[in-house]
Amino acid sequence: LDAALETLAAAEGALRGAPPLARAGAWRRWSGALGHVFEMADRCWPAVDATLGEPLAGHAPATAPWWRRSRGTGGSGEERR
Repeated sequence: LDAALETLAAAEGALRGAPPLARAGAWRRWSGALGHVFEMADRCWPAVDATLGEPLAGHAPATAPWWRRSRGTGGSGEERR
C-alpha cells in the first residue's frame, strides 16, 4: 500500500506538471495509480480488520459512544438541553 501511495504521489506530480497536450495521458496514469491504491487497500483490509478486533494493551473501552462524549453528555443517555 505504501508503494502504491508513492506511485500515486508521483503520478500526481506528473499530472500537475504536464503540458496541455500531455494531460490526458497523465490523467489516465494518475487514475490508474489511484485504482491501484484502492486495490492494495482492499488486499490489506483482512489484516487491518483482524487487528481492529484485538483489544489494545492497557486500553479500557469507552463507556459511552463518541458522539455523546464529544458533546459532553457522558454515558447517561440524557441529551443536553
